[in-house]
Amino acid sequence: MPSISPWARKASPQFVNANMASALVGASIYLAGGTGYENIYAAHKYMNELYEYITQTEIWIQKASMPLDAARDKTVGAAAGGNFYVIGGATNSSNTATNRVDAYDPASGLWSTGAVLPYSAHSVAAASYNNKVYTFGGRNGNSGAFNYVYEYNPLTNTWAPRTGMLTARYGAAAVELNGKIYVSGGFDGSGNALKTLEVYDPADNSWQTKSNMPEAKGYCGAVADSGIYVIGGSDGYASVNTVYQYNPLADIWFYLPGLDGSVEGVAANAANNGIYIINGYSNSGGSGATPDLIIYVGANYFSPTSSISDYSELVHLGSDIINPSGNLSRSYTDLSYNAPGFTVEAGRTYNSADARDSIISRGWTFSFCSRLEIDGNDTVVRMPDGWEGFPWQ
Repeated sequence: MPSISPWARKASPQFVNANMASALVGASIYLAGGTGYENIYAAHKYMNELYEYITQTEIWIQKASMPLDAARDKTVGAAAGGNFYVIGGATNSSNTATNRVDAYDPASGLWSTGAVLPYSAHSVAAASYNNKVYTFGGRNGNSGAFNYVYEYNPLTNTWAPRTGMLTARYGAAAVELNGKIYVSGGFDGSGNALKTLEVYDPADNSWQTKSNMPEAKGYCGAVADSGIYVIGGSDGYASVNTVYQYNPLADIWFYLPGLDGSVEGVAANAANNGIYIINGYSNSGGSGATPDLIIYVGANYFSPTSSISDYSELVHLGSDIINPSGNLSRSYTDLSYNAPGFTVEAGRTYNSADARDSIISRGWTFSFCSRLEIDGNDTVVRMPDGWEGFPWQ
């Protein structure tokens, strides 16, 4: 059986890079920096090039490059006030960090330098909210990790310290959804991958810890749309292809169909009611005298969030009563059938607190006691007490 995947290829770039800065400005995705190759004939380098991908027409355009001395790896991007910001990064193979901030104005096509980040760091996470940029953690060199949080105001070109993360880390992913910033995964100061999810509230400058990701990983792509999506990354030894969705309402993670290949350091952006995953590299992981095999990936994948979310577990929130919060939840069994090897039960659940759309109506979901489904490249029999996968290709 061929692999079933909701991820479709879009127009691939002629360049390849990883650990670049990326952000969506208007209908365009911008990529700058990272390490990689300008084309298949070019030498590997620290990149200062800037590329624009126009999502509506699927066209790639090379724009004005950053200054030569701004080339860097493990940098991070953010958009605010109509500008694209490239923040921090590593300037050499020793991972010497910079606090440099470069700003690109798509309207004029010009670069300018912004106020420097108050500390030098690479592998910083960043997210935008209310026309401000927030940065999280990072490290300098090859040891340690920061828990620093800073807020950048483009109108005043100033940085302000905010309450630090509860967990110091680098290589985390940060996205904003409904006024909260979700910081997931990353690595601790010893390089151990983390499952940690912490939520920052810019309004009151506070943090909360939420349910851990199902897998410890960093250098992931992450976007916010109908939930928080964390895509690919590294488990600290090799690249992975796993995709998870976090539901803030239920504080639950869902397993979603994985990418066609393992990849880390991607550019991930939400646009056109879907998710774009661009470039990155695949690290097979090495051991002993066998070095890591790193292959740069020149690809542009897209999936509507509705397609990948259809695979998520269905959740029954609340109980079969109206509880003190006013949440009504009730389940109905519509069909019960003894199939060879296992029993199948199909039903419906209504929950007044469930805001997800469905083919019935808002608040309604289907439920199953046992079922067959597709999980990444596997066909799975999902049972009440767990699951067993069969790699039928």
